[in-house]
Amino acid sequence: MITMEPKTPEHKLRDIYQTVLAMMEDSPSIFRIAAAAAMLRTELNANNDDCIALAQHLDTMLSTLDDARFSLYDLIDAVINHTETPGCKELNRLWNLHQDDPHPWERLILTMAENKRSVYYDETPDYNKFREARAACKEA
Repeated sequence: MITMEPKTPEHKLRDIYQTVLAMMEDSPSIFRIAAAAAMLRTELNANNDDCIALAQHLDTMLSTLDDARFSLYDLIDAVINHTETPGCKELNRLWNLHQDDPHPWERLILTMAENKRSVYYDETPDYNKFREARAACKEA
């Protein structure tokens, strides 16, 4: 009779790590979006579908944007930690309003990221710029 000892946390971590690496190698873009959606879900406790949709929108935005200042992680961090974040559902709704001309939505997201980055550099975020971008995004 063969008995197996339960895996230690280190062995479990190593197994999960190997699985993650395999997933990244198999489909880097899908893995990146799934990881971003998981971060949104964990931090904002939002609906899975809303998190996945927002992560896809942000990834698409980055692939078409000429602005290389921010990574997908920076944008996710801004959505999660911005003091006035509209949340996944509202950001998706605004994105749907601007599919033909995504500039107002992109401006809103980039402003959130700029505000978040200024906090890291001990600068005062310009929340008025965020509010203007949000108003422009809702109006268009």
